[in-house]
Amino acid sequence: MGMPIAEGYGLTEGCITHLTRLDAFRVGTIGWPLPGVDARLADDGELLIKSDWNLLGYHNRPEATEEVLPGDGYMHTGDIARVDDGYFYITDRKKSLFKTSNGKYVAPAAIESEFKGLCPIAMELATYGEGHKYIVGMVVLEKKATEDWCKANGVEVTGSGAGAEDGSDEAFAAMTRHPKVIEFVQQCLAKLNERLNTWEQVKRFRILDRELSIERDELTASLKMRRKHVHATFKEDFEAIYNDPLEPGCFDSAGVTWVSFEQPALTEHPVLDDAHDIHLPHRRRH
Repeated sequence: MGMPIAEGYGLTEGCITHLTRLDAFRVGTIGWPLPGVDARLADDGELLIKSDWNLLGYHNRPEATEEVLPGDGYMHTGDIARVDDGYFYITDRKKSLFKTSNGKYVAPAAIESEFKGLCPIAMELATYGEGHKYIVGMVVLEKKATEDWCKANGVEVTGSGAGAEDGSDEAFAAMTRHPKVIEFVQQCLAKLNERLNTWEQVKRFRILDRELSIERDELTASLKMRRKHVHATFKEDFEAIYNDPLEPGCFDSAGVTWVSFEQPALTEHPVLDDAHDIHLPHRRRH
């Protein structure tokens, strides 16, 4: 529409703390901390805030108070963020994070949202990997978009009474198993993985043969995926993706890089070696 949309950030417990300015505009960022706000990231990426207008505590809720104000002087927001050139970006909620067996934290919401922007027939991507060496995913396709894509790309579904024109669930299930559809999903995952760190990449996947639904409690009333419920419902299906050799219906993502997670000791890393420090010039504050 030709209008810049400036995002900000604030909590009931901490008022407004960040704001994007039009003279320093970047899409998708909540901007810089306001004057008087000390913002930093915890080791797991949680956004911590200190200001004179932070809450003092919850009324008659000492346990909740201790969780948000553990005594380090900062309010723990429960939001996961990253910082780029001084700009803050919110990527996920802390309660959504999971940790791989290699000690890497993964924020699933950002990965799943990115995939939906890259795959025009995707309804959801449910990532999974708590305690595993790598991430796998369950791809959920959107029925109408998949039907339109199949028609546009000459994909005909036959057998088991699943004619592509009848609009039945059997027809849609057959589409999700079609080699051309699988290949297209692989290509979309390859594009996704190019933008991710190695430990965030979706190495293997399977495609669900139906949409998620509110009736099955897999979606909220606002059509957001209930990730924990989906993980519990399809736990066996997720775990099966890790089997070697791959079971029928499970696939490697195209273009993934399989590398060792062995890392050099921090003291051996040249960037962290005092003799090789790169001193960046201080940015002039506006």
